[in-house]
Amino acid sequence: YEDFAKELFVVTYSTDELVSYKNLIFKQDERQLLHFGINSLKKDAFLETASGISSDINQGYAMMREGSITGLSTSLNVEKTNTERLEIIIYINEKPFYFRNMIDTTKTGKHTAYSLQSSGVVTFLPGDTISVYASGANGATIKNILTTLEITTLG
Repeated sequence: YEDFAKELFVVTYSTDELVSYKNLIFKQDERQLLHFGINSLKKDAFLETASGISSDINQGYAMMREGSITGLSTSLNVEKTNTERLEIIIYINEKPFYFRNMIDTTKTGKHTAYSLQSSGVVTFLPGDTISVYASGANGATIKNILTTLEITTLG
């Protein structure tokens, strides 16, 4: 016990943003971006991953850490309109979440949307898969859909 007590070393640190200092690493949330997209959309479909692989209800990015979805942004070009709105829906495993982008497709041209969400609301675990679905495209022609999903993981 005496030998252990002689070598005990305690560090205390307090700040709103913890960072690393020399060899000490402090816990902080890490933000990462997942990219989805598709060149052309005429009917509802899951978007492709950044590597060009189509996602689906069971196939998407596999999470390596526990975390939360904290942001969603979409940019697209409507070439042929319809009477609906396009919804960009996040799926974790087979479950859709109501944190989504909604874009008016009744007017042609470039459209953008973004949404932010507090950490801890839409959560995932290691091994969960995340995919993105575009709903409401039927009858429209939508080009160059670019969707970025921000995730926050615990360092």
